[in-house]
Amino acid sequence: MAEKSTTGADKLSTRQAVLEEAWKCFADCDYNANQAQSRFLKLRQTILFLGFLATATAVIYSVIPDPPPESVFSFKKAMHYVVLIIPITVSILVAGAVKFDKGAAWVLLRGSAEAIKREIFRFRCQVELYSKSATKKISAESKLAKKLKNINQRLHKGAKQSTTVTPAPEDYDFTNAVAAGDDRFSALTPDNYIQWRLMDQYTYYRKKAKNLYRNYQTLQWSILVIGGLGTLLAAIGQEVWVAVTSTAAASLGAYVELRRLESDLASFNTAAGDLNNLRIWWNSLDDARKKQPEHFEQLVKNTENVIQTENSGWVTEMQEALTELYSGENAAQKGPADLQPGVAIEEIDPDIK
Repeated sequence: MAEKSTTGADKLSTRQAVLEEAWKCFADCDYNANQAQSRFLKLRQTILFLGFLATATAVIYSVIPDPPPESVFSFKKAMHYVVLIIPITVSILVAGAVKFDKGAAWVLLRGSAEAIKREIFRFRCQVELYSKSATKKISAESKLAKKLKNINQRLHKGAKQSTTVTPAPEDYDFTNAVAAGDDRFSALTPDNYIQWRLMDQYTYYRKKAKNLYRNYQTLQWSILVIGGLGTLLAAIGQEVWVAVTSTAAASLGAYVELRRLESDLASFNTAAGDLNNLRIWWNSLDDARKKQPEHFEQLVKNTENVIQTENSGWVTEMQEALTELYSGENAAQKGPADLQPGVAIEEIDPDIK
C-alpha cells in the first residue's frame, strides 16, 4: 500500500509540474502577443495619423499668404519645415515597420497561446489524446510535454524572421486567461468545463462582438460624415480642403480594413452561436448520458474545435490583411505572406499517437 501511495503522489507531482510548465508557456506567449499587438497597432495608427497630418499641413501651407519679404520669421516659413518633416517621418516609420515589425510575431504568438490553452483544457478533462484508454503506453503528462515542445518549435520556425519571446513576469495575471473560480490545475468535471471554458469563451465572444459592432458602426458613420463634409466643402467653393477630408476618410477606412472589424464580428457571432448550441445539446441529455465519458469527450472535442476554428480563421484573416498592407507599401519586400495560413494553428499541434 505504501508503494501505491508513493506512486500516486509522484504522479500527482508530475501532473502539477507539467501543468505549471504549460501555463508558463501560455503566459510567455500571451504576454508577448499582447506586447506585439500593442506595438504593431500603435505604429500603424501613428503612420495613418501622420499621413493625414501631412496632407492637412500641406493644404494649410498652400492657403497661408506669403509673408512680407523683409520678415525674418513667419508662420508660413515654420510650416514649410513641418511640411517637409512629416512626410520624411512617415517614410522612416513605414520603412521601419516593413523591416522590423510586420505583425507576424503578434499572429504567431497569439495562435501559439491559444493552442497551448486548448491542450491544457483537453489534458485537464482527460479526453481524446489524454484519456485513460489513450495513455496506457504513453502517459498524459508525457503527451502534453511533447505538445508544448511542438508548439514552441513551430512558434520559432513559423516565420523566416526569428521571434524573440521574453519571459512573462513571475506574478503574471491570469485574470483575462481563465474564468473566475478556475484554479488552472484541477481536473475538470463536465459542469466545471462548461462554466470555466465553454461559457467563459461564449461570454468573451459576445462581449467582443458587442464592442466590435459599436466600433465598426462608429467608424463607418465617421467615414460617411467626413465624406459628406468633403462634398459640402466642394459645393461652397472650398475644394482645396477636400483633400484633407478625403485623406481622413481613407485613413479611417484603412484602419477598418487592417483590424478586419467586419469579418471578426461575423466570426465572433458564429462562434458564440455554435457554443450556445453545444450548451443546449448538453442540457438536453439526461443525467445518465451526461455521466457517460464519450458524451463528455464529445462536448470537449466540439467546443475546442469551435474555438480552434475561430482562432484559425482570425490567423488567416490577419495574415491576408498584413500581406495586403505591406505589399502596398513595399512591393519589393515580402510581408507576412512568408507565413503559411494557419501555421500557428493547424501545423502547430499535430496529433501525438
